[in-house]
Amino acid sequence: GRLNEAATECQQARVERNDVMKNLEKAEKELEQFNEKNIVTKDGFMEYALNLVKPAIKYYIKNMYLDTNGDFVEHRKGYRAAKVFDPEFIKNMDTVTLEQYAKDLKHFGIEKLNGFIDGMIKEVHALKNEEVGNWEFEFSKISRDIYDDEDLWRIDESARAKCIWKWWASRQQRYKAFGNAVKIVALIQTSSAAVERAFSQLKEITLSIGMSALHDNYELRLMRRVNRGSV
Repeated sequence: GRLNEAATECQQARVERNDVMKNLEKAEKELEQFNEKNIVTKDGFMEYALNLVKPAIKYYIKNMYLDTNGDFVEHRKGYRAAKVFDPEFIKNMDTVTLEQYAKDLKHFGIEKLNGFIDGMIKEVHALKNEEVGNWEFEFSKISRDIYDDEDLWRIDESARAKCIWKWWASRQQRYKAFGNAVKIVALIQTSSAAVERAFSQLKEITLSIGMSALHDNYELRLMRRVNRGSV
């Protein structure tokens, strides 16, 4: 009798094991299907984000660099010309080159900026002769006053830009054309700062709710932050 009971229990165990294996196989297939349709890992999210921005990157490269008639070619020429505001560039270039760079600011297509170009050309000689000899010393002092690090401007582009701005702020009365022009150029959007702020908010969201939420959930939370002015 006990042998029959053991055989029956063994048979029941096999049935239960088979049921468990079937349920496990079903769950694995459901998980696999879920993973195929949803973002569940950091790498998956980064791949998804990269696929979203690739068309924009290709468009930017084509229209900024590859296509001579691209939408951004004029802006690229303008950005290049903006080197004329850098004291190091002023010191190292001759007056003819500096005058040409000042003229090339016209590529920004800003009428008010164009009104200062002739004045900048007239101020170039005085800048070369009087102002740029101690630019490194002045940058170090500005960097030390702002960041408590006199060498930060040498390795950090944003710190260098701040030093350039401060350098001109102390000279805008003597060099009014340059002083007015640099104010306009400084306001031209030349970076992806707005996009980076959006990604920063998205990072905060993922830290809060994890990486396994649905795409619509991420999008809704991000759009709410954008609409509240967080970006």
